[in-house]
Amino acid sequence: MYLSDSEVIIDVLSKARRKAGINERIDVDALLSEPKFVRSLRELWAQIPEKTRRSIGRKPQKAGQKTGSRRSRESNTSMITVSQAVEAIVPQCSQNPLSFFMESDNALDLESSPVSQVYQYLQQLDCRMIINTIRARFLKIAFHRLKERLNLRYMRSNNVDNMAQIISRSGVVDCDLDSIKRKIAQWTDLGGRIEALCRSIGSCTTYEDSHLGNLFCLPADCHDEFIRVLKYTGTGRDQEIQRIKNRGILDVQGKAGLEKLAADVFGVLWAKIWMSIEDFIQDSDSEFCQNIQYTQYFRVEQRGSAPQSNKLTTAVSGSRNNVQQDGTNHPSDEARRGGSSFVPQDNSQTVLPLHTPGLQEQDDMAWMGSTFNIHENPQSMLPLHPTGLQEQDDMAWMGSTFNIHENPQSMLPLHPTGLQGQDAMARMGSTFNIHENPQSMLPLQSLSLQERQSMARVGSTFNIHENPQTLLPCQSFGLQDGQNIMRIGSTFNIHENPQSMLPLQSLGLQDRQSMARVGSTFNIHEKPQTLLPCHSFDLQNGEAARTESLFGTHEHPQSELPVQSVGRQDASNNPINSTGSQDPAQILSNAPCSTATYLDQQQNLSGQSFIPSVLVA
Repeated sequence: MYLSDSEVIIDVLSKARRKAGINERIDVDALLSEPKFVRSLRELWAQIPEKTRRSIGRKPQKAGQKTGSRRSRESNTSMITVSQAVEAIVPQCSQNPLSFFMESDNALDLESSPVSQVYQYLQQLDCRMIINTIRARFLKIAFHRLKERLNLRYMRSNNVDNMAQIISRSGVVDCDLDSIKRKIAQWTDLGGRIEALCRSIGSCTTYEDSHLGNLFCLPADCHDEFIRVLKYTGTGRDQEIQRIKNRGILDVQGKAGLEKLAADVFGVLWAKIWMSIEDFIQDSDSEFCQNIQYTQYFRVEQRGSAPQSNKLTTAVSGSRNNVQQDGTNHPSDEARRGGSSFVPQDNSQTVLPLHTPGLQEQDDMAWMGSTFNIHENPQSMLPLHPTGLQEQDDMAWMGSTFNIHENPQSMLPLHPTGLQGQDAMARMGSTFNIHENPQSMLPLQSLSLQERQSMARVGSTFNIHENPQTLLPCQSFGLQDGQNIMRIGSTFNIHENPQSMLPLQSLGLQDRQSMARVGSTFNIHEKPQTLLPCHSFDLQNGEAARTESLFGTHEHPQSELPVQSVGRQDASNNPINSTGSQDPAQILSNAPCSTATYLDQQQNLSGQSFIPSVLVA
């Protein structure tokens, strides 16, 4: 508020006091007829905190009065109708949706600094008018969508600071940063609640954002304070939603047209806002903008059913599925739409896909490794880091380290192996130790490379039971000529009753570009029964690598040490494994005894039962 505004208010009130005379009553109508006085009051009102505004607007409760807002709402069963103010603007706004934000003395300009203009427009709106209340709710939802699109789920202070900087640097708004940050946080929270209410009520058409048509129809008793205190879930919320539906909000006259108008208005508004944000991100080198660019490439979305495709996703849509354990939609769950973060549930059936950015021209990239901390209350999701590939070197270093406990302590890092010359190496593996009290995590060892031969070793150690029963064999993939490693995906479905397992998809490699993508989909439940497959590679156009994995099962395992080797040819052409001992596969082929006899001998020597994996020729 400027000093001149306060001087205008004081001067007008002083003159009115002198004119009051004997009656000592000020003519309020005469005061409000002064344009300068009204404009100064508007500036003063904009500076008052929202909590104070609510207390000013709330009627004082008389002593002994036992009325409550909830009881008064329950007693209000009148049918909902569209106000005359809304009906008057529908024809004009249908032709020009942005004209909805045009009024006599305050028009929204979205051509220059749209976010700042929305902020300025919103704080100057007089929400005592019905149509202005609807305008304000559209804009608050836009702020909420902006927060969700930038993946700022909890609006941490540093992110609010950056958004406030965007508004402040435009020069449109003349407010201090603290005031801007406070209002952004308030508007964003209320905007999310308003949209959640509209989603819960539903719509009668299938337009995108058609649920926002309810903004034109919400009754007066659904004011901002009611929406603010309404919980996101629970029977109380469901009762309130049903009460509004019973009053005919979905059956008002012209509801389909109002839903289309709402979709058009918000669509044009959002397009202007997001275009300006994208331009700002591209032109800025700040850490905030770099984080925004990062989140556009790597996202983990919660889905209510098995994914139907592996298409890359770079944005979060406005609508999401939230399916209960029985496969039905909870009537109040729509309120929690809009979050892009992973929210674990005790009996969830969700599967979390991983998405990679696209590769352009001959850029070489290996997108590798995902570290998951899957708990009842997850704290962090670790970032993914790519490794560049130069010239004709081929490398796919892939793996995931999991520590899935009730009280996890540490997550193990993954480290790549350097490649020199034209040698190609793919080292991949995952170490799992999923226990209440894990004892050890087993390291993966690498292999040497000779000349242009390519060797790939895949080792995975699994110990995912108190009493493990089976361990699955290894399988291989072929690599040819100068092409690089295809995409390897492992799908984990650890259920008492698993529903679906996702297929493995590969990525075509062209020319000498190199790419390795490793994706893992996890669905980890209380009582897992399925063990996970290990994957290896067989490389052609050279001497192939033979991989053998022997897995031991124990009743009470402390450490499951896999016996893994990759055969290579020595000077005598005798296959030896990485430990210097003779290759068991060669023993099987040359030994006079049968395979079964050999396995019996191995069992007698070790005192344990081993399950051999597939030997890749």
